[in-house]
Amino acid sequence: MLITTIERSRTASGILNLNLSGPLELSTLGYRLTYPDPSRPIDQQKTAYWTDSGPAGDLITSLLLRNLGGAALPERRARGVIIDPATGLGKKTSVKTRLANLLDEVSALADTGGLALYAVYGTDRQIHVGARTVTDRSRSMVLRQDHGTLGEWRTSITMPEATDFVVGGQGEGADRRLKAFSIPAQDSWGVRVEVFKDQRDAEGTDGLDKSGQKLIEENAGSAAVTLKLNETRRRLGRDFFLGDRLSAALDGQVFTDTLQAADIEWSEKGREVSLTLGQGQDRDNKAPSWVRRIRALNSKIRNLEAR
Repeated sequence: MLITTIERSRTASGILNLNLSGPLELSTLGYRLTYPDPSRPIDQQKTAYWTDSGPAGDLITSLLLRNLGGAALPERRARGVIIDPATGLGKKTSVKTRLANLLDEVSALADTGGLALYAVYGTDRQIHVGARTVTDRSRSMVLRQDHGTLGEWRTSITMPEATDFVVGGQGEGADRRLKAFSIPAQDSWGVRVEVFKDQRDAEGTDGLDKSGQKLIEENAGSAAVTLKLNETRRRLGRDFFLGDRLSAALDGQVFTDTLQAADIEWSEKGREVSLTLGQGQDRDNKAPSWVRRIRALNSKIRNLEAR
């Protein structure tokens, strides 16, 4: 963990508390931008975009190496970080990026390519960052309250930030190419929210269509299941890891999705772990396929409370 906040406090009874907090090492990838040409300083760029295609693992490795790894400019290299190659892993895809958040870019590539990002502290006392194939533990690991592996849980759904999109392509004024896109009506929450997306770099109708489809997927709302893990039998970092597919049985329904986040808190009681399955409202990816079941489950709970 990277410590970003140090907090000292003293209780009324004189007990001194020291709280250290910060993100996991993987989050530090968000400290870098994707340079169009990572070999040149930002004021000497001669190309508009960094573009590449191939297996997702290759693209992730290349972006990491050139923007914070050993192939980056000396001042941009992350101290103590080793990039593990993921050569040949994942589905074939492509990337076109310019001054975007590095973590966002490699996360999107991992999602598209069916991979999971990781950052681990190795025996060489270096942080190893890379991508791996997703491990599906959805059958071997089903978290349940009646089995003692699951504590309290919470589900959440969030309406989309926008429902209707006008995508602007090439051209000027009245001659500019414009195209409209909308998310499915059942995902709109009965609200129409319009936004404009500038896509001058989109090539022709196909480019606008791809941009519009991506907007639909990114804005279809979000859903997440947050779980308190009882680590008496299963332990994060030993029996399963971020990026694995897990299952949780909640009120008679089984939800299966990728483990996207884990919050770890240490206190006098020991280690407490909260897990998040699904994309969550802070991710720019399409909502999980079970989002409508979350709505149905929340409706069921409301009906029980009304009785």
